[in-house]
Amino acid sequence: MGTRGPRTRSARPRGPCSSPPLARYSLCDSCGRHRRERRTVVCRPVGRGLVGWDTALWPWKDIREPGSSRPDALRALVERVGPLQVVYAGKAHPRDEEGKALIEQVNAAARELAGDVTVVYLEDYGMSLAALLVAGVDVWLNNPVAPHEASGTSGMKAALNGVPSLSVLDGWWVEGHVEGVTGWAIGADLGAAVNLPIGDAVVDAADGAELDRVLAEVVAPLYYGRPDDFTAVCRFAIALNGSFFTAQRMVSEYEDRAYRRSGRPDG
Repeated sequence: MGTRGPRTRSARPRGPCSSPPLARYSLCDSCGRHRRERRTVVCRPVGRGLVGWDTALWPWKDIREPGSSRPDALRALVERVGPLQVVYAGKAHPRDEEGKALIEQVNAAARELAGDVTVVYLEDYGMSLAALLVAGVDVWLNNPVAPHEASGTSGMKAALNGVPSLSVLDGWWVEGHVEGVTGWAIGADLGAAVNLPIGDAVVDAADGAELDRVLAEVVAPLYYGRPDDFTAVCRFAIALNGSFFTAQRMVSEYEDRAYRRSGRPDG
């Protein structure tokens, strides 16, 4: 992941992503359901920003929450911009000792930050809980070590629920990211040719610092200080990404580009 700067591209993605934004009233209906879902997730006050993260616990997934390498920095962030709650969910295979160690890291950070910042790891992760998470958080966090992300479909599901992503530019987010429109990038797009080491302390620290910066300087001030503008990002997450990154499009592209093409003389 390394030291990166923000990446931007046209606010009018090609293809079906160029759908017009949702009308303001239609999103208000979703906002009511959104508030109910996030109460269901962790029974918390609605006025507190909620960052969600769920995954299979693979080594290339850096599950450190914002500021966890420097708890005092996260406390200072909360004091500066407003309250924050971080919610994790995921499973490790019973024989995956590394994955279980990652869960313990989150729990240890939660204990250290208790009383200042709420960090929750939800047990018994499954499809029902995943549905609540992608509909109930305010921002979706995905921070893999690039370019090891296979796809990142959880972020697509969040977008369908009007939840913007705050993510490393890897997997689907390279295509779905429009800076400040559909969400925000952690760093820049380094390209598929760059193969960053997994577990490298320098790489992890650089991305952690960039995550903290974007959350403190961009996302949190927008959420608390300009709620209408934050809602506009939610609308674009649905209108641009939700309309394009779908299973229907995936199946049709597989059919056209793989199955049918393989039977053509020029395929």
